[in-house]
Amino acid sequence: MMTYTQYRIVIEVFRSFGIHTTGKFKHKNFLNEINVSHWYIQALIFEMELRLGIYLEDEINSPYCCPYAIVSCLSNTVKLNNK
Repeated sequence: MMTYTQYRIVIEVFRSFGIHTTGKFKHKNFLNEINVSHWYIQALIFEMELRLGIYLEDEINSPYCCPYAIVSCLSNTVKLNNK
């Protein structure tokens, strides 16, 4: 489970990239509804990995479609790293 501080970091990174994470925005598709490129998503994930000290596998990086998917995957990775 991610701590409150880690969630704040994630929200801060999303905001710095200009992506809202509240309400209906957290389920918007990156490529179709938010209109960002695949490279933009990779930069977003890299920044989160760097700030949180978490490494996500490259195979896992591809299916991100919305902000909620990234946060849930980060949360699952934190659980695995803490065990």
